[in-house]
Amino acid sequence: MPNIGQFLDELKAFDATSIDEPTLKKLQPILEKDFFNEENMKLASEAAANLCSWVVNIVEYNKVYTHVAPKIAAQKKAAEEFDVAQAKLKVVEERVAAMQAKLKSVTDALKDATDEKNQASASYGAALRASH
Repeated sequence: MPNIGQFLDELKAFDATSIDEPTLKKLQPILEKDFFNEENMKLASEAAANLCSWVVNIVEYNKVYTHVAPKIAAQKKAAEEFDVAQAKLKVVEERVAAMQAKLKSVTDALKDATDEKNQASASYGAALRASH
């Protein structure tokens, strides 16, 4: 192999999330061979054992990723929807708080007006009784 460093860089940069189905199908018969495992490959060479292990692990990672990726996407979408709902809830809660403050103000003004009316009625009644 002319450039081992470049080959290792390509292995490190390999995107295991994007292995296409035809490639996985081509790999399957190889992965099913009894000899295609790290232990048996060590009998041939350490490099072969490491490369075999890399292939097996990359394919397994891809299987897990393709199973989990839709769940991750759904969770992300749900989190975004939750954030939107939380923002809407905050607006509604602020409106409710403003309306409650306004209601308290009106209720307090009504109580004050009622107290003033009752006081005036009492004073008027006392003045009437005093004049008779």
